[in-house]
Amino acid sequence: MTTATVSELQFDHKHWLRDIERWSFYLDAWQKQIHDMKREYRRLLKMVEQYADDLEEFHDSVESHRTRLVADERAMVKHHGPVEVDTELEKSHETNTAQHEELFKTHERLKQIQNTLSMGLAVMKHEPFRGE
Repeated sequence: MTTATVSELQFDHKHWLRDIERWSFYLDAWQKQIHDMKREYRRLLKMVEQYADDLEEFHDSVESHRTRLVADERAMVKHHGPVEVDTELEKSHETNTAQHEELFKTHERLKQIQNTLSMGLAVMKHEPFRGE
């Protein structure tokens, strides 16, 4: 092992002190940012929970729509053949049309949310946290 001079030690110390200064700058900034991250995390968690509730509601609406359509199909089959649509069936069809259009819009909105959440999670999963 070679003997270092005072000047070599001081050179190392100056280099290390610059590193410490830089690290301290980042540390201060990161500590300030972590509060925003926590707030955004809580907001995201609420959004995911609301999304789960929206999915349940959408599921129930889809099943209800399916039930009404099947009931209308059964009503039409009972007439055995090309019979004019009665007023009740016509009104039901109008309601089902509006409901179907609304479900379509809801599906597209939920699909967008699902894709956004999935992509965000995928990015976070591949981030090299803690050397994993």
